[in-house]
Amino acid sequence: MFSTLLESLPDGHRDWEDVIEYWGMVFNSEELISYVCEPIPLAFLDKRFSKYLNPIVNAFGVVHVDAEDISVEAYRIDRNILKEIFITLTDVVDYNSTCLKDIWHATVTMPVRKD
Repeated sequence: MFSTLLESLPDGHRDWEDVIEYWGMVFNSEELISYVCEPIPLAFLDKRFSKYLNPIVNAFGVVHVDAEDISVEAYRIDRNILKEIFITLTDVVDYNSTCLKDIWHATVTMPVRKD
């Protein structure tokens, strides 16, 4: 899926260490435009790029959230739901008011439950 996403962007590249990370970041030039968690599969997409990215993530069956701004602390996530997906979580994130980067940070190297 990453290669298809990157091909749709003029200057796309990714940052993902697939051996130790469960999330990848997608960039257009130097701008971060998406976080993708392959094992779930889930993606947070910068809304400005939805026109290009939504058809691709839909084709791969990825659940996605089109975000107005992926760096703003405008999200609240139920920590218990994350604990059902990831084996462990970090305690340094305020799950009541967080940005998508912090959600990524809290779970990027945390193993995903198989059950």
